[in-house]
Amino acid sequence: MKKIVVFQFTLFDESNKELAKEIAIEFSGVTKVAEVVGREGQLEVWGEFSAFELTKELKKLDESVETIKIVPDGVTEPEVKIQQQDVGKRLTNVQQARPGYEFFGKGIDVGVGAAGKATVYGIDYYRKKNYEKEAKAKLEREMKVGKKIWVLPEAPKQGLFEGEKQRKAREEEERRRRKQAEEMEQRKIRLEKETKKMREQYLAIKKEEEKKEEEKLKFWQEKMNKQALLKKSVLSFCYHLLHAQEEQRHGQVSKEVLHGGHYEPEKQVHQHKHN
Repeated sequence: MKKIVVFQFTLFDESNKELAKEIAIEFSGVTKVAEVVGREGQLEVWGEFSAFELTKELKKLDESVETIKIVPDGVTEPEVKIQQQDVGKRLTNVQQARPGYEFFGKGIDVGVGAAGKATVYGIDYYRKKNYEKEAKAKLEREMKVGKKIWVLPEAPKQGLFEGEKQRKAREEEERRRRKQAEEMEQRKIRLEKETKKMREQYLAIKKEEEKKEEEKLKFWQEKMNKQALLKKSVLSFCYHLLHAQEEQRHGQVSKEVLHGGHYEPEKQVHQHKHN
C-alpha cells in the first residue's frame, strides 16, 4: 500500500508551485511528488513517502500510518507541524513547532493501532532553502561583473569596480559632448538657412521696388515729353500768329507753310504804292 504525504502551505500562492515542490521533494523520506493543488488560498503538495526513510527521520513510526500531512503552524511564520494519521482516524499532531524553524519535541500517542511513540527530529528546510536562495542570488550578482572579478579578494574587486565606474563616467561625458556638438551644428545649419531665406526675400522685395520705380520714372518722362511738345507747338503757333498780324499791319502779304509743326514763310510779295 502506498504511503501518502501532504505538504500544506498557507503562505504560498500559484506562482510558488515550483518552490513548494522543491521543498517537498527535499524532505527526507519523500520518494515522489505527484500533484500540486491550490485550494481556498492555500497550496498543497501531494506525494509518496517511504516508511523506512521516514523511520530514520522520525526515529519511530507505526507501519499502519498511511498518511502524513505537513501543515503550517499559523499564518505569520512559515513553520510546520508534522501530523500522523491512522486508517479512518483524524489527523493528530505529533510535535509542536518552535521559533527559528527548528522542530524538537517528544512524540505523543498517534491513535488506535499506533505501535509506540515517535520522537520528532527537527528539520530546518525553510532556513536551508533561504540560505540556498541567498547564496545563489549573491553568486549571480557577482557573476554579472565577469568571471575573473568575482573570485578576486574584496580590495582588488573594489578597485575594479571603481575603475568601471570611472570608465562609465567618461563614456557618459563623451556622449554628452557629442550630443552637444551635434545640437550646435544643427543650430548653425538652421541659422544659415534662415539667413539665406531672409536675404532672398529682401532681394526679391528690392527688385520689385526698383521695377516699380523704373515704371514710374518712365511714365513721368513720357508725360513731360508730351507736355513739352504741346507747349512748343502752342508757342510756335502764337509766334506766327503775332507775326502775321504784324505784317498785315504794315501791308505785307506772306504765305506760310506748316513744316514739321512750324510755320515758315514760303514767299513774300511786297506791293508798292505809287504816288
